[in-house]
Amino acid sequence: MKPKAEQKALRGDWAAQRCAQIAVERAKDDWLTGPWAKLAPDFARYADGADLIECSTLNSMIESGTEAKALVQTLTGSLASAMSQHHTAQIPFRHQYQGGIGMLQLVTSGRAALSVLVYEDDRRNTARSVAFADSDCHEIVIAGTGEARLLTKAVTSGERAKLTCENARLFPGTYLEMCGPHRAKLMDEADGAMVVLRLSRTPENPQPSREYRLSDGALLHTASSSRDDSRKEAIASVLGAMGRRDSVPELINAARSGGPQLRWQCVRQTLALDTAAGFRLLCQIAEDSADELAPEAAQLRAQLLGQYPQLRNIECQLCPA
Repeated sequence: MKPKAEQKALRGDWAAQRCAQIAVERAKDDWLTGPWAKLAPDFARYADGADLIECSTLNSMIESGTEAKALVQTLTGSLASAMSQHHTAQIPFRHQYQGGIGMLQLVTSGRAALSVLVYEDDRRNTARSVAFADSDCHEIVIAGTGEARLLTKAVTSGERAKLTCENARLFPGTYLEMCGPHRAKLMDEADGAMVVLRLSRTPENPQPSREYRLSDGALLHTASSSRDDSRKEAIASVLGAMGRRDSVPELINAARSGGPQLRWQCVRQTLALDTAAGFRLLCQIAEDSADELAPEAAQLRAQLLGQYPQLRNIECQLCPA
């Protein structure tokens, strides 16, 4: 679709663009210094690790559909008014939309966040798996209705977990609490659209997130819940994709500390960039019975030796005999 003449004109009108953005930023600032101000101290305490019950004002808001709706409506009303006059303004909050789910992150502090979620009727995909993340999550439905499943993960046995499911009908005022790595929610459908206010916080040292197949509880995927580890994992992947052999010493150092997902990613990338150095690292981990990655490392070592017998020369070099 070609841009219209007025769109082309606006593209070069920097003054108009600045005015548009100033208008929505002002609406945001008015909300932060107005309705949000009375909740901000409690939110800061919650972000610092206080129990939600100790933050009475914040706790009352997230459990009350009326208070939560009023808080969100005050913001969306002023934003909608500003954007109706300035069509090209950008929403001044972090936001995303995918697969019938929209997210607007209103406030963040440390490990805590307050977000608005919008679920639209999207029945094209039926969930075959569920992810359990280690976090405190409190939700209140403020508009619309829908159907969801609340899942609980029992103690896992090897690569499988026992999942129990509770069906829930959601409507304005419904309060949900999913705290810890053993509770999760699956949204099945929304009747048109449903709006939820979510208060969340990740632990200081979160357990890995794990995804399980619904049909049999099989473990499908494990990922670090640490933002720092996730960032380092991404860096390791990029270095491997770029073929940066000069990064091997740093990857080896990173493979000796941090979370298991980060360490394993660094082992994989080291093997790809420098087979000899990577295999030595793999053998060292496999031989350390105190290392939580030892079983996986031993399994991979056996697999590689079966496919590439020449690696036994490196293995022999590591043997003290």
